[in-house]
Amino acid sequence: MRSELVGYLPYFLASLVISASTVPLFRSLSYRVGALDKGGGRRVHKGIIPRLGGGGIFFAFLIPAVYLIATRDTGKMPAIALSSLIVFALGVYDDIRGARVWVKLMAEMLGALLLYHFGVRVNALADLGGFFAHDWLSLPETVLWILVVTNAVNLIDGLDGLAAGTGILVAITLLLVSGFGLSYNNIACVLLIGSLAGFLIYNFPPASVFMGDSGSLFTGFILASLSAVSSAKASTMAALMVPILAFGIPLMDMLYAVLRRYYRGVPLGQADKEHIHHKLLGKGLSRKKVLFVLYSMNVFITLVCLAMIGRHKLLSLSALIALPLAVVFGLRIFGYIEFIPFAREMVKNLEKSRKGRYYNYLIKRFRLGASRAESLDSFRAEITGLVNLKDIITLEIILDRNACLEGEKPFFLYAGGASSKRAFTLTFPVFCENMSPALPNLRLSADPAGGLVRMTGSADGDFPIYCAEFVQAISEEVSAYLAKKPLNVPAYVQKSEGNIKPLPV
Repeated sequence: MRSELVGYLPYFLASLVISASTVPLFRSLSYRVGALDKGGGRRVHKGIIPRLGGGGIFFAFLIPAVYLIATRDTGKMPAIALSSLIVFALGVYDDIRGARVWVKLMAEMLGALLLYHFGVRVNALADLGGFFAHDWLSLPETVLWILVVTNAVNLIDGLDGLAAGTGILVAITLLLVSGFGLSYNNIACVLLIGSLAGFLIYNFPPASVFMGDSGSLFTGFILASLSAVSSAKASTMAALMVPILAFGIPLMDMLYAVLRRYYRGVPLGQADKEHIHHKLLGKGLSRKKVLFVLYSMNVFITLVCLAMIGRHKLLSLSALIALPLAVVFGLRIFGYIEFIPFAREMVKNLEKSRKGRYYNYLIKRFRLGASRAESLDSFRAEITGLVNLKDIITLEIILDRNACLEGEKPFFLYAGGASSKRAFTLTFPVFCENMSPALPNLRLSADPAGGLVRMTGSADGDFPIYCAEFVQAISEEVSAYLAKKPLNVPAYVQKSEGNIKPLPV
């Protein structure tokens, strides 16, 4: 092992020196091209920090890699280097000009497809045999893994030294679990470790430069590629779990970011200030203490991976049980996940979704029946079928320009619902294009273009959320029915200074 470690030393030193030498150059370049990160908002730093430090990481990895590719057989390293160039270029553009989320995803997907074309593939499910042994599953597995890991590393790049330190620890984990042979995959891990270590000199709190998207996307892409190669060589499910465990913290942070944004109804790509490092900072920890906590978690995960690879069954089983428990209770203590409220909110949203599907079914059924109605009786029967719910107390449809219809009675009246202490009323206009021209001083204060739908419902439960959809559907179908079958009204009644007089239509 000692000779192998000595063999790695030149690669580590070369990438370390190149990174430490070029990062200041990219820091200066950031000021010239305007690639600057202003503090405030969701960011934890103050002042203006340049964010093209990822260029130093990229060249510190690429220059030794190109030398190795030119002088010896390096397996998949050419494919990894070429694919990573696409992602790095996109990251640089994003740091300088800004890029949309879908553009980033397309560039990452292009890099993943290129990797797959050159034989860098994830075959984790093939170990299960049977249906999962089909080769075509390798393509979506590979693309998904590359996208998830790349963006997971990008998401945790919100604190000085966090993404770089996490990348180093993950690369060390991949190196340890794959053995110490001088394979191209291990050499690539060493090059990345040296590159990130050189950058960390300038990025450790307080940082003088950030890696930006150019660095975080490149780092995540390289780690995803190297772990994909490792998984392809694995022969046991324990070994296949190692890459997933190695990326435990960034993957977990990404998962909860997606879940909380989804359940809050905000765009999934919208940044927030609720990542794990934000939560720890909110507990009063300094930036260095937060790094120590997260680095310690990564070290613990590394030990779990080593126990699994070493096939210490009892130790592996204990570690696998202890790992999720430690993560859950640790995050609960630091307030990152409020499990009980989160579970309640999830159940509540599922119930809302179920009710919403039921209400949508009723509205679609009503619209279909109303569109086929050939008479007033059949049309009113469709409305009755729709509103015969316990949450609807009353429904009134009034056509202002048809006030004489059926002896001053509303076009439709339903009052069969149970009364409620907490009730609300919603009014929506009916636009009747085929009725008579607009007249001044209408009898009701409804929309002058037609009539109105007035619904009173129970304010208990979730019905108020969906009530507007009911009222809008009724209004639109009444308007459509009147357009199809205009009512023959002999006169219109207008009230003026207490006198009632018929006006011809």
